[in-house]
Amino acid sequence: MRALRIIVLLLGVAHVGLLLYVVSLRFAYPVDAEWMTGSIRDTVDRVKAGLPIYAPPSGEFISFLYPPLYYWLSAALARVTSTFVACKVVSVLATASAGVCVHRLARSLGADRWWSAVSVLLHVACFSLTLFFFDLERVDPLGSALVVAGVATLLGGETHARTAIAGAVLGLSFFAKQPGLFAFAGAFAGLLLSGERRRALVLGAAGGAVLVLLAGYLEITTGGWWRYYCMKLPGSHGIEPALLSVFFITDLPKAFVLAGGSFALIVWEARALLARRRGEEPADTTTWKSTTMAVLLVALLAASFSLRAHRGGWQNVLLAWTPLGCAAAAAAATRASSKGGPLVEAGALALVGLQLLGLVFDPNDVAPGPSDVRDKAKLEAAVRSLEKEGDVVVTPVGNLTKRMHYHSAALFDVLRAGDPAPADHLAALRERRYAGIFVDAPFEVHCRQRGCRDIDEAMAENYFVASRLEEREHTGMAGFDARPRWILRPRKTPLKGMTWAALEQRRRLEMGLAAMREQQRGEGAAPEVDDVIEDIAAAPDPRWNERTP
Repeated sequence: MRALRIIVLLLGVAHVGLLLYVVSLRFAYPVDAEWMTGSIRDTVDRVKAGLPIYAPPSGEFISFLYPPLYYWLSAALARVTSTFVACKVVSVLATASAGVCVHRLARSLGADRWWSAVSVLLHVACFSLTLFFFDLERVDPLGSALVVAGVATLLGGETHARTAIAGAVLGLSFFAKQPGLFAFAGAFAGLLLSGERRRALVLGAAGGAVLVLLAGYLEITTGGWWRYYCMKLPGSHGIEPALLSVFFITDLPKAFVLAGGSFALIVWEARALLARRRGEEPADTTTWKSTTMAVLLVALLAASFSLRAHRGGWQNVLLAWTPLGCAAAAAAATRASSKGGPLVEAGALALVGLQLLGLVFDPNDVAPGPSDVRDKAKLEAAVRSLEKEGDVVVTPVGNLTKRMHYHSAALFDVLRAGDPAPADHLAALRERRYAGIFVDAPFEVHCRQRGCRDIDEAMAENYFVASRLEEREHTGMAGFDARPRWILRPRKTPLKGMTWAALEQRRRLEMGLAAMREQQRGEGAAPEVDDVIEDIAAAPDPRWNERTP
């Protein structure tokens, strides 16, 4: 038993070291560690400058689908430090607070001191499970921290004052990220199911007041646009049938200890409730706290599943459930060990050791280094060079151009909902106002909706592929690998009247020529635009069209 505890402790400390290593390098080399972080900083800068987060979509700015709390807190801190540091500090403090609250929640659920400490180590190990988001300029760490803080406050005492505070925190968590609403509803339902009706009313009144007041404020000050971005657009993502099994086949097996602890608490509570309904004495002793926790686990497992099954659902959405899963695992292990004795406890320790071992990762895969800084400098130099001729757009990266522009993910959310492309951006494309457009793919917003076709046609007709950027395998980035890969330049003569198939053929020819030029420049060379590509693609060597027998 002592050897197993030492192994678990060493593996946990190793995860702490891996987390600190990655976080410190992300501070030391200030490059984007995920494709949306630059535009998150743009949003924080808008708040700091007194500009709205939620406004009609335009070529200048389109909000992401997130509520405003993270932006507000980061902007407040950014008044005394850089936006980059402010955003990261908010996420790091949120992650640290979540760890403290996981420990307190585990203790409230009956976990002993050892297993409560293990719950914190499991939470740290979830860094790799949840896509390395603990310190990123994203809303997820704050949303997760507020949920676990609200639950820990609720289950940490008996007074109604504490319940009111918990309700307010859970209501506020929705304005950090939408899964907070699942937690608030789960806490309310759990209290009702456990017979704590007065406590449920206190929690509902406090949380409901926060929801109504802040929602009303946002509705009035944004003219309803916050609702468009934070409620309508997320609903338009839709469930992807191919992703329905991912949560059960990929995610839960990776987090088997958290899943096992969660389902154990849920099953124990369900058995006790069914026994009472049959008029029998339940085999498992329950309290309002354990019943509420079981319902919360069901609610947040459902939240993670539904978000994971949506189009664009990545592992970071698991942060809605994992902190509570860590506390549940500690409580379940304590309970099982007390009933089953040393052999059961040894088995639990072995499983936790395997879980920690399975979540170990190579930190160099997601940690930036000097080469990433050099690549960012090359990209920035290419942008500044083209900005001498006019406005430049970089669609998959934010916080780079002198003038702020939309992010491709935010634009795609609008178009996927069936809404039209921003009129000012379409006009700028058709009038060739941009000196250059840096894109991830030449047909970047390709989809069935009319707005996607409008954007793709306007780009293909009025801009040609002028350069292929060098692409390295390692970038120090987590999540979706969307980087500026191609530079588009305005055509001297727009391709009016061509069919879509002809436009695609011309674009692919230009891509091939740009890729050839990139190979000729050699590895490590700075990106260059080649305006001759337009002429070569328009009048290719006639021998290319000769048919061979």
